[in-house]
Amino acid sequence: MGRVHFGGAPDPHNCYLLERGMRTLHARMPILTSNSAELARRLQDHPKVVRVQHVTLPSHSEYEIAQRVVPKGCGMLGIVVDGGDEGAMQFMSKLNLFYEATSLGGVESLIEVPATSSHMAMPVDVRIAAGIEPGYVRISVGIEHVEDLWEDLNQALG
Repeated sequence: MGRVHFGGAPDPHNCYLLERGMRTLHARMPILTSNSAELARRLQDHPKVVRVQHVTLPSHSEYEIAQRVVPKGCGMLGIVVDGGDEGAMQFMSKLNLFYEATSLGGVESLIEVPATSSHMAMPVDVRIAAGIEPGYVRISVGIEHVEDLWEDLNQALG
């Protein structure tokens, strides 16, 4: 949506932020990839989670490709929460450490329900065809301590 509103060329401030972020990417990536893989592993066994999407899980549709391209995984994690979009919103409202935002790759963990934010303008049938089913939550895992993140997710799902 940003390109639609602001054009294809970033302004000087965004260029500065991008350059600043690139300087610490090598330090952040091992932590956030490890955190997201561990959270994915734990979430797949949670009774309130219908499905987990993470490239380190053999159940992921592109697991074999990911093993070659990104063998340590990534910081992005998708889950489908029991109770549809309403259940996802309730879950999200109970979190304490995760920020509700549509971004990725930062130091802080971010979360969103695409049906009510980044993809809300998309027709429901198109959204579902794209894999964004009711209850889908998108998480960009940050570099916080993984046990703190798990505790927050687990209590919010509680």
